[in-house]
Amino acid sequence: MKGFFLGLSIIAIIGFSACNKKAGPLKACFTFSKNTAKVNDTIYLLNCSENYSKFKWSIPNAFSFDTINKHNFYVPTSTGDKYIYLLAWSIDGTDTNGVAKILTVK
Repeated sequence: MKGFFLGLSIIAIIGFSACNKKAGPLKACFTFSKNTAKVNDTIYLLNCSENYSKFKWSIPNAFSFDTINKHNFYVPTSTGDKYIYLLAWSIDGTDTNGVAKILTVK
């Protein structure tokens, strides 16, 4: 019986320590499906961030706070440079990292 409880304790310790693995550094990252777009093109924003728990997109004429759908899209309605931002929060919520990119619409 002592052996059973000892084995169970060891398994519990290993299990709990596995849950507390340290994540790597937070990195906000995204790419466009096209670097140059035309008016009314659908541009996909592909989130390649690492070690984050939630994120927020800032898109011209829109605002999205989405922790379910990793990627987003944008349909420009006018020409010019469009500034798109992605802000990511670390897994433990103590750090943020952001990235901004310019989409040229012709």
